[in-house]
Amino acid sequence: SLDAAYVFIENQYCDLAKAMALDSLEEALRSNSSSLTKDNCFTKCEDALSDYFWVLRRGIDRSLSTLSDQSALARLHQTAEALTSQLFDRVSRIATAQVFN
Repeated sequence: SLDAAYVFIENQYCDLAKAMALDSLEEALRSNSSSLTKDNCFTKCEDALSDYFWVLRRGIDRSLSTLSDQSALARLHQTAEALTSQLFDRVSRIATAQVFN
């Protein structure tokens, strides 16, 4: 169905956004590791997470604009799952390892 196709595409987009946020964070931390301060590290984490939250929010907005209960509920469920995923634990471990080691 069209709803299922929409949900699939939206999920793929959000998964890609999460991967890109983590990749950009890891790359920035690696490239600046010699001059990285705790404040700089937290700023980079905040930027990566902010970008990811923006993608999640836009996905919710798009799903609501479809006027489909199935699409909106599926996107809300996937967003809740994304927020409880291992993303934040991984970001914390990356940042802590780079700053304090």
